[in-house]
Amino acid sequence: MSKQLRIAPPFGAISRKSDFLLGTFFSCIHVLLTTVVYHYVPDPYMDEFFHISQTRSYCAGNYTWNPLITTPPALYVISMPLCGYERYANSIILLFAIPAFCRFRRMFAREDVWLTASIVGMLPILMSSSVVFYTDLLSLTTVMWGFSISNPLLSAAFFSLSVLTRQTNIIWAAIYAFSVLASRIDSSRPMLANLKTLILTAFSMWPFLSLAAGFLAFLYVNNFQIVLGDAKAHEPKFHVAQFFYMLAFSAVHTWPQVLNNLFAHLRHLTDVKALALHVLVGLLVYQFSYDHPYLLADNRHFTFYIWRRFLSDPRIRVSLAPLYVFSARFMVTSTPNVHFFHKMLFLFGSFLVLVPAHLFEMRYYIVPYNYSMPRAPRNRLSFVDVNRMDVDEQERELARLLQEKADREMALRLHRQWEQPEEEDSDEEGHAAPEERPPAQPAPQVAIINDAPAQRSAPGPIRRSNRRNLLASRSPLPRARAAPIPIRNRRVRSPPTPVTRPPRPIIRTMERNRHIANLLVNAIDNNTVSSESEVSDAEISNSDNSDSDTPPPANAINQMLRDNDREMYHREMELYNDDDQAGPSTAYRPPARIGNPNSRWGDCTMCFDAPIEPRGCNSCLQIIGCKSCVTSWHQSAQNPSCPLCRHRWTRIPDVSCMTRIESRTRARRRDRRFAASRRLVH
Repeated sequence: MSKQLRIAPPFGAISRKSDFLLGTFFSCIHVLLTTVVYHYVPDPYMDEFFHISQTRSYCAGNYTWNPLITTPPALYVISMPLCGYERYANSIILLFAIPAFCRFRRMFAREDVWLTASIVGMLPILMSSSVVFYTDLLSLTTVMWGFSISNPLLSAAFFSLSVLTRQTNIIWAAIYAFSVLASRIDSSRPMLANLKTLILTAFSMWPFLSLAAGFLAFLYVNNFQIVLGDAKAHEPKFHVAQFFYMLAFSAVHTWPQVLNNLFAHLRHLTDVKALALHVLVGLLVYQFSYDHPYLLADNRHFTFYIWRRFLSDPRIRVSLAPLYVFSARFMVTSTPNVHFFHKMLFLFGSFLVLVPAHLFEMRYYIVPYNYSMPRAPRNRLSFVDVNRMDVDEQERELARLLQEKADREMALRLHRQWEQPEEEDSDEEGHAAPEERPPAQPAPQVAIINDAPAQRSAPGPIRRSNRRNLLASRSPLPRARAAPIPIRNRRVRSPPTPVTRPPRPIIRTMERNRHIANLLVNAIDNNTVSSESEVSDAEISNSDNSDSDTPPPANAINQMLRDNDREMYHREMELYNDDDQAGPSTAYRPPARIGNPNSRWGDCTMCFDAPIEPRGCNSCLQIIGCKSCVTSWHQSAQNPSCPLCRHRWTRIPDVSCMTRIESRTRARRRDRRFAASRRLVH
């Protein structure tokens, strides 16, 4: 059985025109803020002096490189048309940044898209660095577009632009390429087959190979140094504390998610393993924490005050070790819709980006934070979120309430139909009954939901009559079928709706002809008739009433079909006992139809009838149902997926005709346990 490593996101990236409208709104607000900054700070501020001077040199035709600038010149070349008003370049970039955030968000969750994009766009450290002429917004925008595009050529083009904006973005490009390669690994195949697949995938990723070759050539030309200029002030160091600072930064800026599961995270901080991890993190922070000359020389950076008042004291840095462990646990557990391997890949990439940085600067945390935060399923407080249940949970809750109401009405109706309160009591006392009634039949065992108070408050004769009916139903005589045993925390299905139309007789032609032949043989042996024509039509018509050779009546066959239907229903409930695995198979199942033809691959999982134009899942290779049922399910659900293996669908159902699936892969008939074992982990 195939077990493919699902490193890829659960959804496909989707762009909408409304995202650009949201980006236009934020861009207009950014223009107003930049105008205010120009009014109060018209001259270049802090590091703007180097960036603006280099841009204006390009505008004047002077392409001499300033040796004090460490980043590549992509932002300077893009901002040349805005020479003299370079800060407005970020306002234009923000117009394309918001759609990139929305597109990246839809790869992992389809709810709270605009809310997440707004949170990312209004990040304080990002907003403060974007109203001045810094490279942070362009770097983040190109990285987000690179991650959200599946075309290798376009994705590599955006990553190339991000590397030309900031050199460390080459690590994010490598993480994307490695995740694509890892998603092609199939553990059920031989090693040589996987190696061949990886080689073919690597050839298809030739734009990233070209990007890697170009970066290696840059390192060779630049004497194996990452920075372009001022190399002495930016020498790499093993600054492990920088990584833990980023974890704390991400946890602080996602405080709604932290508060939702605060106590659940705090309970794990007192474990023995967690305490040992606290000690290890404290030792790493104490041993590998450095200060930078630029950090102490310029008091215009707020990191100067954070270091001076808090982090410069080793005791404070070590005492924050539980916060770092808490933040790391939160970063891993806050994204249950992301594969664990992908989480570890993100942490490893963040470690490679941040640890070599000697300078303590929070602008370095923008890309790691904005890469992890949009992947969380929920980005709001649960106690202020009125619609915190997703659409699937709301549908299941509504279906449960409607089914409970229908069960109660059905049970009460059947109970009133079978109860006879005082008929036998009046006969025992010697009084004649007011009218003759047909003999009492045993009452079926019907589960009356939430009707225990009414039973206790009923009169004594009614309770005694119910007791007698219950004892009669337990007798060895034929009785009605009992209700299914309720399963804890699961919906109890009511008895099927009785058929109102008269049952159509089921005739077994072979058995009927065999019985007629036996009658003819017996008649000839007894010399009562001489030919087949002398057999009376009455004997032939009454031949269906024989106990030995005739088939059971239609009602009995219908009863048997209903029992099989009920048994299959309970097996399905045992398979899909989790809330997140409940699909259309948990809906109300109508009674089996008389004379329903059997399908080659099984019944439809939605209408429970013989499928018309059967369609099957391309992932689990099992029958789903009718073409119209699959289309209705895809249009009604917010997160459409296969009801068997929960394989996510994007724009159209990922299904094919069952004959095509059988001819291509030799798919066996529908087996729900096989489909459940093929369930993909995202």
